[in-house]
Amino acid sequence: MEKKFLVFALIVVMLSHAGAQTLAKHLIEIDIDKSGYAKVTEVYSLEFSDRNELDVFLRNVAKNGPSLEAWKIDYEWLFPRFGSATGISAYITYDDRERAVILNYTVDKKFAKLSSESVRSSNWRILDTQFGNFAKGGIIIIPKSVEIKIVLPAGARIDEAKLTSHAKRLEDAVILGGISTTYINLQYALEKPIAPPVDFTQLIKQFMASELNLVFVAIIVILIALAIWKRKGIAQKIEDYIVGHSSLESKAPEEEEVELEE
Repeated sequence: MEKKFLVFALIVVMLSHAGAQTLAKHLIEIDIDKSGYAKVTEVYSLEFSDRNELDVFLRNVAKNGPSLEAWKIDYEWLFPRFGSATGISAYITYDDRERAVILNYTVDKKFAKLSSESVRSSNWRILDTQFGNFAKGGIIIIPKSVEIKIVLPAGARIDEAKLTSHAKRLEDAVILGGISTTYINLQYALEKPIAPPVDFTQLIKQFMASELNLVFVAIIVILIALAIWKRKGIAQKIEDYIVGHSSLESKAPEEEEVELEE
């Protein structure tokens, strides 16, 4: 009786682990735009001990599709690490060759906060509260199996003096992984574009290449024609005036010479 119970228990244990898999690597990339909003891509790289585990997982892939809610029921490790559950727009895909689940979502609220602004630049800050899913007792712990890459807008100037010393710089990105720190404090500045000088030569070329120049030329021709017509009319009036006054003068009575008799 005991042997039958042990065999049954073993079967139950095997079945319960039939769909098991190991999360080998978790990569998170956060792309922040110039307005402070973020698009997040989380890549869960998985390992399977045998073909049976993989087959069970692939059946769940087909069943769950792109629905995040469906995936969260089967796999508790799959959930957005940033943003609130109701404040994101998410969808899921599966890369069969890499054996990785890919979670894409946008955070509805601004990921970076505007701290201050001047005529030439704007200063931004990513609050440490954004890393709430990695915080334990006031300490931010990012395991070695997790790598967070924060990609800032092009040209961002990072305030490295205030940034945690555990962060790594890679051009316009900051990489966090395998760290334990009391703060991240990522601050950066963006230069505002300066209006370029007006290129009159280019403006003329663009105007000549457009269809509006024909309309403009036609308007100029009409204005010139009107000016000439008006000028001729004025000249004619002046000429008529002069001729009219000349004829009047010619018709004036001549003074008669009067001889005085002595």
